[in-house]
Amino acid sequence: MPPPGGVGTPLPGPAVPPGSPPTPVYSGLFGGASPPPIGTGSIDTLTGPPSYAAQPLPTGVATNPLVGGGYNIPSWCCGPVGGNGPITYELYTRTGPNFTLGGGSALSGALKNGWVVQGGGRSLFFNQARDAAWALDLGIGYTYTPGDRNSILTTDPSIKFINANPTGSFNINTPVPVYVGGIYRTTFNYAVGRDWFLSGPGTTNQEEGWNSRLGLDVGGRWGTVHADLYNVGNTGDPYIRRQAVSQSVFLGANYNWERSFGGWIWFGGFRTEWGATVSNNLIAPQSTRLFDVNLLMMAGVRY
Repeated sequence: MPPPGGVGTPLPGPAVPPGSPPTPVYSGLFGGASPPPIGTGSIDTLTGPPSYAAQPLPTGVATNPLVGGGYNIPSWCCGPVGGNGPITYELYTRTGPNFTLGGGSALSGALKNGWVVQGGGRSLFFNQARDAAWALDLGIGYTYTPGDRNSILTTDPSIKFINANPTGSFNINTPVPVYVGGIYRTTFNYAVGRDWFLSGPGTTNQEEGWNSRLGLDVGGRWGTVHADLYNVGNTGDPYIRRQAVSQSVFLGANYNWERSFGGWIWFGGFRTEWGATVSNNLIAPQSTRLFDVNLLMMAGVRY
């Protein structure tokens, strides 16, 4: 009998057959005795203290892959998985100068170098080796290109221009010589491309240290463009504004460096784009086809 309020001596365990290793000794709640069985679980093969096999989870219940606490997170964790490899996402911002190269239009010769700002997101569909991925890109962009006051264009007399005067619009019945104050383009951008990671896997929790990436893509832009025109003769109101739809195709290439910080990756680098843009009837009868190049700095995060 145990003393009042105390714990008696535990019963001895079963006898150990001759030649068997000694029974492991447990401490804690059960003192030196073996712990009682848990449910119907069996005991695994031991190289040390015994452990109990995990019980299967009920149907429809899944474990949380975000183990944390110093455990190694499996490579398939932390995002959807495609047919070949994981799917990751990244957000980016880009900015840099815009250079008008021509296009065979009078407008291309009436513009100076401008500036571009872009932002958006990409989905990366990795291969099984995690060192290459197909990319889908959606974003927005804004391009400002100032005009050359010394390049004079002639407008179509049949065009109805939008006047800055609050009284509304008016018709110009004779050709008007104008210079371009600036071209403003706001666009929705879309592209598909391929990225190659040059120093190992490019997925979170697999990328180690610094890595680098080369990417190529092709895409388009659709949006609105307006031109600020100024009457050279200063007849009436000198300011004329024209608005049109802007449509573009482009080719892009980028190279960046990146570093993993556990569950996310920072990247930064450079990008170049060549594009062809058409804006019908922006400054009729002048053609408004433009060829230009963007040289961009870029930065973002992938997760």
